[in-house]
Amino acid sequence: MCSKNKWFSFVSILVFGGLSIGFISSCQKSKLEPTPIVENPLDVSTKNGMTAFYSFDGNWQDVSGNQHHALSQAGNLVVDRNGKANSALAFSESDKTPAIFPGSMMKKGATYCFWVYKSEPLKQFCIWNNTYTRPEKTAGVTKDATYGIKIYTLGIDNNYTIEYKIGFSPGIFIKIPYTPNQWDFFTVSVIEGTSSYPFPTFKVYRNGMLIYKQDVDPTAINAPEVSETLKLGGDPQINSTKGIEGKIDDIGIWSRLLTDDEIVRLFLKK
Repeated sequence: MCSKNKWFSFVSILVFGGLSIGFISSCQKSKLEPTPIVENPLDVSTKNGMTAFYSFDGNWQDVSGNQHHALSQAGNLVVDRNGKANSALAFSESDKTPAIFPGSMMKKGATYCFWVYKSEPLKQFCIWNNTYTRPEKTAGVTKDATYGIKIYTLGIDNNYTIEYKIGFSPGIFIKIPYTPNQWDFFTVSVIEGTSSYPFPTFKVYRNGMLIYKQDVDPTAINAPEVSETLKLGGDPQINSTKGIEGKIDDIGIWSRLLTDDEIVRLFLKK
């Protein structure tokens, strides 16, 4: 449009004289106008398939817009990793009861993310728990079958323990070392099996990088997705005598798989 205006203004010099000045000046002025601000495409992308997101920005509410607010509040709001007051959820000593949120079993094609902080290795902390146990028959014998994910520390070493349970299957049991007094960003995902590759794949990312990948029992494809509340914080063991210590922040739940690029960008996002 500007180049056309220049041509028109040149012609108008010959025809209209002084009026042409207005056309030239308006064209030059348009170059100085600021570029409109466009919403970050990552923000739009990560909202797709988002079930819930808890930023703990002064409350225990779901900020995804899906209204999955806390069913039971627990812990204390403290300074987060960016120095912002009342923006992370902390548990200590007597805070053995977790905060409870609406949730469901880990879907076969889902992503969870969270920030976590530990300063005292000899104290335990349950970061994440949405496991569900029910009696089922195997080889004619009724036993407890457990489904879901549990992430915790037991206060005996500098490790986060991650358990992925799939009924009677051994599932996954891994330990990930942590550095005290450091915030870490974890992303956990399960990729659903396909007809050509029937093994669901369990992945763990730490600070945006893939650190663990393993195929799991193909029976997970038919594992029930029974609704179960999500418990954040508190005591990983029932009636433990050990002290509790830890902080969590920015809990995200998606009903789809996030791409590697999205996970990196979430880690870099303040």
